[in-house]
Amino acid sequence: MAEIAAIHLFPGKATFVGMPLMESEPDKSTFFADLKDLVVDYVQTRLELARLTAFEKIAQIIAYLVLGIVLALLFFFGFLFLSIVAGLYLSELLGSMLAGFGCIAVLYFAGFFALARSKSNFLTRRITDAIIRILYAGHEQEDDDAKED
Repeated sequence: MAEIAAIHLFPGKATFVGMPLMESEPDKSTFFADLKDLVVDYVQTRLELARLTAFEKIAQIIAYLVLGIVLALLFFFGFLFLSIVAGLYLSELLGSMLAGFGCIAVLYFAGFFALARSKSNFLTRRITDAIIRILYAGHEQEDDDAKED
């Protein structure tokens, strides 16, 4: 219960009577020590979050690379067997194994040179876009979460 202070004047002296006792001032050294501990914990938590986010992105990229390699191998073997079948079919039509497989080889070389000479380099753009999409997928989700708050 707070008491009201009264001023009593004595000759040459003013005194305060009935002042509530004030608690001592907070210890600033403990305040700054506590603040420092909180800041250190916050920075460590943010670093841990950044590290875990980086690990998640690396794991996603590795998973996509492994999946891409498996799909590329399956596509390669399928394409290889289709090429053999097409070569054998053309060999049967043309009457020469060399002519049948030569036609398939010419088609492949033409496709290779057309892809190598193209200025737009469509495949490189798609790969770059896919990697950027993987890396920034978490940022879009964080932005959406921040807008909801």
